[in-house]
Amino acid sequence: MAAPTPTLQRRDGNRIFWHGSAASRMLESAVTQDACITVSLLDGLVMARSASNYTINYRSVMLFGRPEKLPTHEVQAQLRNFMNKIIPGQWDRLRPVKDKELKATTVLSMPITEASAKLRSGHTDDEDDADFPAWTGIIPIHYETGAPIPNPGNLPGVEMPPEALRFKIG
Repeated sequence: MAAPTPTLQRRDGNRIFWHGSAASRMLESAVTQDACITVSLLDGLVMARSASNYTINYRSVMLFGRPEKLPTHEVQAQLRNFMNKIIPGQWDRLRPVKDKELKATTVLSMPITEASAKLRSGHTDDEDDADFPAWTGIIPIHYETGAPIPNPGNLPGVEMPPEALRFKIG
């Protein structure tokens, strides 16, 4: 079984795509068996009056299917789709991809044959703990982008694309 590896993923209809190094043992082994891709977002720490009732609020989805390795001639198109989903129009602002970079990249696609979503929200506490004098509540967790930090090696006069300012997490 391959170890979990964080990676970018992109959904297109009933398929999910992800990519990584062509040398990745995880990606190589994924095409030989059914797989599960899990994406989770932590929304908050839920504090209770007892340690056993501490929990988290979250959103999570599990997608099941059999991954397929995309043929080399489709890799560039999928990398373009990845880039343009993150920052619209970004692919055309970048230097052309090199053949050696395409050869060093694996893109997997998986039809979503089954999915399971789960979420938890709200407070928690046992009714019989209501009189115990401990603070309870939720500490929300928000994902947000910060102010862009330019690379000191940027060429003079090269501006950040305005679409990058609209990049959002979650």
